[in-house]
Amino acid sequence: MMTKRWIFSVRWKLLLAMLLSALITGIVLFVTATLASSLIDREPFSGPIKWGINTLGSTVILCIIGGSLFITCYILFTRSVITQLLQVQADLKQMSKGDFQLSAQHGSYDEIAVISQHVHEAADGLNRYINEIVDGLRFIAEGKLEHTIPVNENHKLGEVALNINLMAQQLKQLMEEERRTEQSKNDLITGVSHDLRTPLTSILGFLEVIKDEHYRDEVEMMHYVDIAYSKAEHLKHLIDDLFEYTRMNNGMPLAREPLALDDFLHQLMEEYEPSLQKAGLMGRLMIEKQRVTITADGALLVRAFANIIHNAMQYGKDGKYVDVTLRADEAHAVVTIANYGNPIPATDLPFIFDRFYRLDKSRSLETGGTGLGLAIARSIVELHEGTIRAESDTHRTAFLLSFPLYVEKH
Repeated sequence: MMTKRWIFSVRWKLLLAMLLSALITGIVLFVTATLASSLIDREPFSGPIKWGINTLGSTVILCIIGGSLFITCYILFTRSVITQLLQVQADLKQMSKGDFQLSAQHGSYDEIAVISQHVHEAADGLNRYINEIVDGLRFIAEGKLEHTIPVNENHKLGEVALNINLMAQQLKQLMEEERRTEQSKNDLITGVSHDLRTPLTSILGFLEVIKDEHYRDEVEMMHYVDIAYSKAEHLKHLIDDLFEYTRMNNGMPLAREPLALDDFLHQLMEEYEPSLQKAGLMGRLMIEKQRVTITADGALLVRAFANIIHNAMQYGKDGKYVDVTLRADEAHAVVTIANYGNPIPATDLPFIFDRFYRLDKSRSLETGGTGLGLAIARSIVELHEGTIRAESDTHRTAFLLSFPLYVEKH
């Protein structure tokens, strides 16, 4: 191939065209001079020939004839080269307009043919890759978001394909998140309907007994009133928790400010001491590091800790103690709230922060709470850019809350 390109090089074509033009020009001039010499004394050629020689000179006449003939021959002999160049120019112009379906190549081996070959290869490559991208976009438009377009890392269009793939992945994630959100809403409605209906049905039943005077005496009536009132209190508690949960998950603004977590926990445990004693428990606070400061909404954080302590009081009555420990590392403050009651089954542990999830599968408000307390606690902790997790064994059940430490700006 290299030998052919060297033999059929444009430089040789141009040189050959020049030599042939010069040869033809020389032959024609020789023939013209010979004819003029033989016809100069013959009529009717004598007069015009002598006039031209005397007026312009034989040298000028030969230069005019030779120059014109040389240029004409050179143009004719280089016409194929110029045609190739014009074809390459037309192909490039066609590509600039976005049309990559180029006409067929002409068989040749010179440099122009090589350029034309590269132009056609580039056009074919662009056309194939653009068709792949178009087909990929059509699949995505049809909802086949798992489809991926091949990414050519050495091609500028590869960036387009990569971004389209990323867009499809993000769109798929958004749609899956939307489906999860919709399912979550349906589950929420189902859970709320169940938990509202149960106490409400009970309240209506006792009120109906009182309304129809189906009681023996006033003592029995007051007993029914007390039960109905208790059910109403549980119903209000559920509605309050539900309102709090939805408020947490709708991006409520936080009044965050530096908060000394050690002082906060001291005050919290003092406030809960009577409730703990009433439940037959003793609260113990252990501060491993003083002056641990985080950025938090104190009023909201109280609710998170209160829910976890209530949970410890409810399920840890057999353990006698509720231990709260504060420690800190270089970047986080970690609060551990532990009780020593019955352990949480391993099958339940991954789900205890889900809304309406209760360890008591009977879903009783009296025995299992509203099922929103730990879900609210998790939402509050996550609003503070923290994490919460639980671990449980036969010895103890612990909730670990981690918060970023406050960094003072200078």
